[in-house]
Amino acid sequence: MASLNGVELDLVPLLIGGQYTSSSPSVTFPVYSLEEKRDVYLAESANADAAIKAADAAWTAFGTWKKSSAVTRRKILLRYAELLRENEEELVKVQRLETSVIEMWNSSVILGARSIATPVAAGCSVVFKASELCPKTHHLLVEIFRAAGLPGNVINVIQTRREDAVSVTEALISHPSIRKVEFIGSASVGRAIGQLGGKYLTPVLMELGGKGPAIVLADADLEDAAQKCVAGAFLHHGQLCFSTERVIVIKSIAEKFKELLKKAASTFVTGSGISDRIISSSKAKLADAESKGAKFLIGGPEMASDTALKATILTEVTSGMQIFDEEAFGPSFSLYIAEDDRQAIEMANNTQYGLNAAVHSTNIQHALDVAKEIDTAQVHINSMTAHDEPTLPVGGMKGSGWGRNNALWGLKEFTEIKLITVSMKGNNFI
Repeated sequence: MASLNGVELDLVPLLIGGQYTSSSPSVTFPVYSLEEKRDVYLAESANADAAIKAADAAWTAFGTWKKSSAVTRRKILLRYAELLRENEEELVKVQRLETSVIEMWNSSVILGARSIATPVAAGCSVVFKASELCPKTHHLLVEIFRAAGLPGNVINVIQTRREDAVSVTEALISHPSIRKVEFIGSASVGRAIGQLGGKYLTPVLMELGGKGPAIVLADADLEDAAQKCVAGAFLHHGQLCFSTERVIVIKSIAEKFKELLKKAASTFVTGSGISDRIISSSKAKLADAESKGAKFLIGGPEMASDTALKATILTEVTSGMQIFDEEAFGPSFSLYIAEDDRQAIEMANNTQYGLNAAVHSTNIQHALDVAKEIDTAQVHINSMTAHDEPTLPVGGMKGSGWGRNNALWGLKEFTEIKLITVSMKGNNFI
């Protein structure tokens, strides 16, 4: 079994106030991975409350984390980055065991590390609700932070089963010590968290799902665009919120582009799905589309192996189908044909989501003119929709959430502007 700095996490604990502990009462739930079943301590509302109190003590007590200097935080964060690299093999091993996918899929590490590092850098303490799909991976991220010198009670970790998530999440958001909530996940869960945030007047940073369109203009490099559309849709079995869900091509080049898409798709390795539940949901959306008249350029609602769906390109998708405006979250995309640029833009914007998009053209000004009209927070020209860099602001519009992560934009999410004025005696003129 994997360990880090001598810490064994095979029965994944809770981390509260700098101490590993069991839940109270001591209850576990199983996590099934590629090679093993692991028991995980189950957090309930009482455990959530204890984690909040520990985090609050780390933040509010005089001389504690919020009083730490920028130099101190920077030193710990840089050491954290070093230790993440030094423990890369360990993280890859544990992550792969838990998520059952190819080694280069690392969203559970990247998003988890970002979600804890950003508020810590801003001087906040954290209650980190680890994913029920990869709790050991997330605990390892926190243990690395502690090894980098972070005080033990600044990050507290709990996890729970999906069926208990509602009560535990409300216990967290409703607590007056919780000043900000960050959530990355599905739009349906995001709506529920947004409602709780409104109910308790707790601000929320959310990065939700997408229905990312890739527009292929008439002057695009078609072979390059085909390769990037396929990669953007099929990468990591399509299990990215940034995945290419829709490809919109101008009619004059559509037939040639279809053949290039099939060629690019024929050699692309999609990887495996993260769980039976997610795979089954994606497959059901394909089956629903087929039953309502959709056609398949390649693939269909079938398994390529025990852990992977067939790579699929749909055509003739209409608004009555689930997949029309719901994330497929699998290795598939819908192909649409537009008469001209204006119709392509209308098709791209015809969605509840506003996360990301791509535009393909050899004329940059042409691409920019189209990109400006697309209602998404990120638009990538001549690249995949799945494009993220740590120095660029990333977030959502419309039903894809609000707020921005990364660099200074992320830090601002966890700070507030405070005005203090001083009036000297005899100089207070109103």
